[in-house]
Amino acid sequence: MITDAQVFLVSWAQVKNALFLDPQDTAYQAALQRVEERLKEDFSIDEMQLMTRDQEAYTVAYKRHGKMHLLPIDADEIEDFT
Repeated sequence: MITDAQVFLVSWAQVKNALFLDPQDTAYQAALQRVEERLKEDFSIDEMQLMTRDQEAYTVAYKRHGKMHLLPIDADEIEDFT
């Protein structure tokens, strides 16, 4: 079962990847800021990092309530956003 926090982490990873491809896009910059604020305020999640990509998935590292977590996300789910 996917949680609301995971949905926001996927959104964060999609926008972060889009910014990697187009770092000057102000709409992506604003969207990233909004998602990061929501993750922090609603889910106590911060220090997100788009870590690695293998053939099938990306890994997002994040801290929640002071503990580090890893979330694998299917590469197609991230890359189909852009």
